[in-house]
Amino acid sequence: MKRHLLFICSKNFNRSPTAESLFSNSRFYEAKSGGTDQDAVVVVSQDLIDWADLVFVMSETDDGHLTHIEGNFSLKGKRVCDLDIPDNFGRDDPELIGLLRKRIEEFLLLQGYPPAL
Repeated sequence: MKRHLLFICSKNFNRSPTAESLFSNSRFYEAKSGGTDQDAVVVVSQDLIDWADLVFVMSETDDGHLTHIEGNFSLKGKRVCDLDIPDNFGRDDPELIGLLRKRIEEFLLLQGYPPAL
């Protein structure tokens, strides 16, 4: 059974869809993404949070993603990781992909999950 990963950014336009796409052929993980803004491509919801085994926010410092989901949704039993990736990358930017790979992999390994990428 695959683990479910949820990636959250603001508009669900660049960072979180890029992270989601990294897992499109994963044997161990299934990924989805959402945004905290009301005009996001996919607006994060309690259903998405409930689906996820692990939740990744792109940046609490710059965008307040963790504060938003903590204030609007139940995170009971969820592990949440702040990837600390600012919103200054385009979708599928090679530098963004490198940061995502490094930070996601580090978090998964620390939690005892199989290597991701």
